[in-house]
Amino acid sequence: MCGDLRDLFMGVRTLHIDGGIVLLAMQTCEAMIVELQDKERMVSELIRKQKQTGTVEDWIPGVEAEFKKVRDARLEEVSEEVRQKVIREKLAMRLRVILELKRDEWRKGRLVGQGFWETESQYGRKIDSPMASLAAVRMLLFMGEEVDDEVIACGDISGAFLAADEYPEGSEPRYVLFQEYKGGAMHVWRLKGPLYGSKDSPYKWWDSFVRHVTNMQQLVQQGYEIEGESMYEAIERASMGFVKGIDEECTFYNPSTGMRIVLWVDDVISRGTREETIRFYTDLNETYTLRSWDILESDSPIRYLGIDITEEVKDGVKYRYMNQERDVRMFLEDHAIEIVKEVRCPMPDRERILKNNKKLNKEDTKEYRSIVGGLSFYAISLRWDIARAVTRLQEFNQEPTEGCMAEAVRVAMYVGCTSGFRLGGAVVKGNRMEYYTDSDHVGDEKLTRRSHTGVMILMNGIPIHWRSKRQPKTVLSPAHAEIYACSEGLREARLIGWTAEDMAIDIPHRIVLQVDNSQVKSFKESTCMHSKLKGVISKRWDWVQELQDDRECEVIHVNTKENKADILTKCLNGPEHRRQMQQVYGSELPFKRQEEIIMYTCEA
Repeated sequence: MCGDLRDLFMGVRTLHIDGGIVLLAMQTCEAMIVELQDKERMVSELIRKQKQTGTVEDWIPGVEAEFKKVRDARLEEVSEEVRQKVIREKLAMRLRVILELKRDEWRKGRLVGQGFWETESQYGRKIDSPMASLAAVRMLLFMGEEVDDEVIACGDISGAFLAADEYPEGSEPRYVLFQEYKGGAMHVWRLKGPLYGSKDSPYKWWDSFVRHVTNMQQLVQQGYEIEGESMYEAIERASMGFVKGIDEECTFYNPSTGMRIVLWVDDVISRGTREETIRFYTDLNETYTLRSWDILESDSPIRYLGIDITEEVKDGVKYRYMNQERDVRMFLEDHAIEIVKEVRCPMPDRERILKNNKKLNKEDTKEYRSIVGGLSFYAISLRWDIARAVTRLQEFNQEPTEGCMAEAVRVAMYVGCTSGFRLGGAVVKGNRMEYYTDSDHVGDEKLTRRSHTGVMILMNGIPIHWRSKRQPKTVLSPAHAEIYACSEGLREARLIGWTAEDMAIDIPHRIVLQVDNSQVKSFKESTCMHSKLKGVISKRWDWVQELQDDRECEVIHVNTKENKADILTKCLNGPEHRRQMQQVYGSELPFKRQEEIIMYTCEA
């Protein structure tokens, strides 16, 4: 058995059996000596080229620490003959040092590869790493409670790419080249494993993590029978025993413990019993060093992907929320945006963005794109209320105008005024799903004749997924636009269902789509035999057949004012925006008072 096990775990970890206990330990290698010949001049050149502040002495500790970390994990000396061949035949990926000034004033040097120097024969065809959807994170947080002692926890894996498994034996040697400065010493090393910047590093890290947490599953599937209960339990603890999601490949579920985890690159968030949570992170830390990990408590929030997650108990009921107030403060500070007045809706008028058509200069264009980039993350992570406004700002990324910049700043000020926005609600038993779709037929005709689709999906009354995007083709009627939006809603709902299945979350199988256009319901049920849509939409199309399949979905008509996806398709004025916000949010959105805004700006 031992030999077979060693083959199974080859490239992952070596199994050491001692007294009936199985431990997973990293293989050690001889220390490699990587010395810089003129680090003072090298750092001096980096400071000058990257326009950083501080002295050479300030930066050297951070640069040296980075070289030591990468050296110990990934670099191996080569012979002079190999060195000359690598340089002559250009076989190496070049390295560069990026200087980073952290918020705590720590000056760090980051040694990264320039992946465009690599060839496909070296990195292979698998270079893209799966990425968890934010919907999966929200589902993990807001799904119904299954057991009383469930807790939420998160951890941050330190140096994930450097902790990934080394390249397998027999693979084509990979080399890296580093020149200290122009005309300076040139170093060549063999690269033993993934490094930040190399093309396949994200995939290699994800693959390593998957193998680690699912190895118990592989052992069972391959028919291994392990004698002795203590040994079995030790292997199960060390190798986690999780099942990887099929459609959402960064989600994992442990059928024996009921624990669920979601991986976002090197950030892990989990849900399970307190006992299993402590065991999971303890075992994980033995293989991949964690910078930190924390359990969410009422008096101890956790932070995940720049989002603060909190819990509170009111009248015996537990509530869980996500908020970005701290991140919003930093965003406004970074872009020197001052909130000088109350802004109660993000984009009240679709015409305002077109009023000043003067093009921005190069520097202002860069700033505009940076602001819109920050707002885009807010729009996909928590702030569904700015999704429509942000999609309009994104349309001008190529050639923004002064009118666009004014609207971008306005949206940023609105986010600042409503920085107390929280996504979440009461923790309940069971799972109740709501699906809404809407469209705005040619609602932005001065920009385009294409309509806009909005999709809103709620779990237990909390938005877990939303979409606001332009339809790909021009349609001839509001009915056509609504039907297409409904088909997109079905597609998004189906994906949510598959994600729930991957995470073993029990939700109703039948999808009930709520729309505010009666013609969509007629089309779904094929009750109009002489539809004007004939010749426009064919029943041969797969998406039409899926929409009309009664076994999978149902379409019901709701009043326009009750359609929770409406806010994703239109620019709304203050009163209407507040009404629709309250309808989805569940209460009136908290705005900062004028005196709070002044204080908020001063603190930032």
